[in-house]
Amino acid sequence: MSETVAEAPQLKKRRLPQMQELGLLVVIVILYVLLTIAGHVYKIPTEWNSFLNLDNQINGIGQQMSIYCIMAVGMTAVIITGGIDISVGAIMGVAALAGARVVQELPVDCAWYVALPLAFGVPMLVGALCGAANGAMTVGFRMHPFIVTLSTMSILQGLAVLWFPSTVPVTGKQLPVAFVNAMSAQITIGSGRAEVGLRWVPVFVMLVVVAIGAVFLHALVAGRETYAIGGNPEAARFSGIRVWWATMRVYILMGLCAGIAAVV
Repeated sequence: MSETVAEAPQLKKRRLPQMQELGLLVVIVILYVLLTIAGHVYKIPTEWNSFLNLDNQINGIGQQMSIYCIMAVGMTAVIITGGIDISVGAIMGVAALAGARVVQELPVDCAWYVALPLAFGVPMLVGALCGAANGAMTVGFRMHPFIVTLSTMSILQGLAVLWFPSTVPVTGKQLPVAFVNAMSAQITIGSGRAEVGLRWVPVFVMLVVVAIGAVFLHALVAGRETYAIGGNPEAARFSGIRVWWATMRVYILMGLCAGIAAVV
């Protein structure tokens, strides 16, 4: 009598990143090397390298790129589903103007626990609504997201001109001091001539958004559904995934990220 021996389960090998996936990282490394060399050749007298110094990395690069990185988190989820959103710049602009118009109505000496929730909440709400509109038209009308977001980009740019014809804040009004101080907070590293003040809040917000995005895509069921839809929407539908809601969700997340970038 023969016995069947069950084979021991094989441990799944971790797939190494392919060159195609590392291409962007390679380009960034090459750029850093070239800019480091250029920064050393054309250096500021008080700095050994005007590109690699910490002030330039945080205040010059990190702070400026944080806006694009925050929006890139939402765009990553959209692109994974096979979609695209070219209205993110317009969404960010409208969300920033709406948030500033609301916050400027607060007293200048308003407490931080009032100013900060409003400053973050209003742009995020406006961004989420704009993202929901993009998702609803893409799903409801079965239109290509490029056409939908191209249209909403023009519409939002026009609304920004109509609703906010003047500068923000308007003449005679100021944003709450608590909000301005919180968003421009600095940490100081070193002392004396080597002292560097770093405006760290935008970079901190960016890192938090990136971490949340990574958890969403790799650790949550919603993230796996996003990958499934990008791989094969019909197969995902037959698997019981609500494709319409998962598609809406990524566009809403895109709007939320644009709203956070608007605050920054």
